[in-house]
Amino acid sequence: MRLVLLGLLAIAVVGLAQAAEVKTPIHQQLPEGSRIGIYCNFEYIDSAFYQDPLIAWGNALDVGPRDCLSYLDFYHYGYGFPGPYNYYIWVFDWTTCTPLFQSPMLQAADAAGAPIEEIVYLCDFGWHAAGPIFIGIEPLSCAAPNDCYPDIMFDYTDPIDGCGALVDPYAVPPTCFTITAGGIPLDFLLGVIVGECPPPIATESTTWGAVKGLYK
Repeated sequence: MRLVLLGLLAIAVVGLAQAAEVKTPIHQQLPEGSRIGIYCNFEYIDSAFYQDPLIAWGNALDVGPRDCLSYLDFYHYGYGFPGPYNYYIWVFDWTTCTPLFQSPMLQAADAAGAPIEEIVYLCDFGWHAAGPIFIGIEPLSCAAPNDCYPDIMFDYTDPIDGCGALVDPYAVPPTCFTITAGGIPLDFLLGVIVGECPPPIATESTTWGAVKGLYK
């Protein structure tokens, strides 16, 4: 697996840093081996935000040369609010703040009692991307108007990479911003694995149909 970080300078050109209300800190160290794929700082479960709806919360990451997005890995916590929780995944070109992909509605498992890890298989969507992207979660299950789930955990313990970002996909045009906790840059506990999707397999009937089409 490979680690690719997106520099703070590249992030800063998209939008000003935004602040949101932070929930009770946890500061729980993740076990060794928790980091997978392309990620930023991924050492501690520090806290989460009161997440507004209609916003995607995630990280700006550089996925390198064009390849398939294979898995999304993130940690979330229900803070006593029971799941499962509905959500969308959004992928944006981070440099231009242009939407690339939106998933169908998905469900994250109940995390009312403790933070849990969610690993989402992306290959069925056929998503391919390159370079700096934003990938994140739009939470759809809300305990209050400004408290929506799944609630993505973040790490703002040194060393901080500052990849945490949010996107308003419904604005015209969409807006992309970095995000801080009390003025401190942060990294959401969210990573992506690329290049692990199986190659497409043509069925016999599909292949024969394509051949016949050449002679029509």
